[in-house]
Amino acid sequence: MTFSMHLSSTALLGERPPSADEAIKLFIENEEDQVTINFQLFEGVYLYKNKIKIYEGTTNYSFELDGSITNIEDDFFGYQPVLNEDFNISFKLLDTVPRKNIYIEYQGCFDNSYCYKKEEKKINL
Repeated sequence: MTFSMHLSSTALLGERPPSADEAIKLFIENEEDQVTINFQLFEGVYLYKNKIKIYEGTTNYSFELDGSITNIEDDFFGYQPVLNEDFNISFKLLDTVPRKNIYIEYQGCFDNSYCYKKEEKKINL
């Protein structure tokens, strides 16, 4: 009798997955009317492109994404466009975007074996 088991690289190494704060680091630059958020990802971590949101209250704001998008078959959400390398998003602060109470939301996984809960962070401008 044979059987197989899916083991992630962390299981093989006996390591725990990185915490959400270790896995995804944000660095915010605010220059005049332009905000840039740099995402630095731990090796093996990816973010779902479609789960990145910038909002204030019930209003979502558009942003530009500068990074490489890869399509994967994800164990959790099926076929998904993801970002698995460091990337930036940017948006302009115009009259339509308030300068307070802006939030960013995102979700990602590690090694297609451990998903992080949806993260929400306030952007301090």
